[in-house]
Amino acid sequence: MVVKSIRWGILGTGKICQDFASAVGATDGAELYGVAARDFTKAQDFAKNFNVTHAYESYEALAESDVDVVYVGTWHTLHEAHVMLCFSKGKNVVVEKPMAVNAAQARRMVAAARRRGLFLMEAHWTRFMPAVKEAVRAVEANEIGEIVAVLSDFGYLFGGEKAHMNQFRPEMAGGALLEIGCYPISAAFHFLSSVSGLGPPVTVVASGTTELGVDVSAGVVLKFPRGRVATLGYSYLGELPEQTTIIGSRGRIVLHNPGHCPTKVSIVTLAGQRNEYQTETKEYPLPKLEGTLNCPNSEGLVYECAAVGNLLRAGKKESDVVPLDESVHMAEVMDSVRHQVGVVYPADGLLSRMSAGRPWLQPTALGIFLLLTGAAAGAVLKRR
Repeated sequence: MVVKSIRWGILGTGKICQDFASAVGATDGAELYGVAARDFTKAQDFAKNFNVTHAYESYEALAESDVDVVYVGTWHTLHEAHVMLCFSKGKNVVVEKPMAVNAAQARRMVAAARRRGLFLMEAHWTRFMPAVKEAVRAVEANEIGEIVAVLSDFGYLFGGEKAHMNQFRPEMAGGALLEIGCYPISAAFHFLSSVSGLGPPVTVVASGTTELGVDVSAGVVLKFPRGRVATLGYSYLGELPEQTTIIGSRGRIVLHNPGHCPTKVSIVTLAGQRNEYQTETKEYPLPKLEGTLNCPNSEGLVYECAAVGNLLRAGKKESDVVPLDESVHMAEVMDSVRHQVGVVYPADGLLSRMSAGRPWLQPTALGIFLLLTGAAAGAVLKRR
């Protein structure tokens, strides 16, 4: 049986785009059809280095080409505009995480994809790693009993001239949360919201540290329905253990360092009395890719690429591994975390800027209603 080849377009030429192109090139049934960059010379060089069939001098030209799906790997302040451009040309999209700067942008992208009948997925590649899939299998097989909590973290010491880097510029939606904090949040959602079927958290509590107007470290507690809890951490200030632990009533599962792209998983089950456990550890070697990769374990992007190809061949419009509604819920949680820590972006609305760092002022439906009705009443009195 001949498998339909999926023609990929790469929108952007940065480090993650380079690693993703290497993965596409190593994936059966995938073709590197086109690439575009703001600088045409960079697109041409990228095409030469990664054996891409076509280099385009504009993002619009790529979106108008014969690609089946576009990988949007630009900086996250540009995601919404680039995703919407691809949608306007009828193209399916995989957008690098975070999908959006805030939940409002995520909702607009999801609504546009559904309205146009196009595929959209946030690129949470961790969920497609074999070690993570084995953890999911063990949870679904009830090997550690009922899931009661998730612990997850990601942190490293950020070096370099911070003031000149996107990660430390509020206007570029900088900060550790959107770059690395999204991984622990995704882990919590994956095992408590999706796999355990609990839905989104009902409470978000966060406290952290800011520098140059962006968040650099925070602790986050998410309370899910039925009292299940995720305790999460992320940091630019130092190395964290970087592992994810799923705690069950009869054991636990550990996704070992590096937790955002693990190749080793341990399933620890209760063997008798308290503190008597049986441990089974499995390792999953990564596929071999040509060339030098920029990020740890980027070979694992092959699994994500292959999964998207299968979904497109099946005519699916979203992934059940990274559901669109869950991407919106994760964006809502990250909005709440940022605002509690005291970080706002130009893309955030007025109410968000007013309430940053003051969780008791977080906008609610009632608060918005009172604000609007109060403003309307004031306008009437002024006219009188």
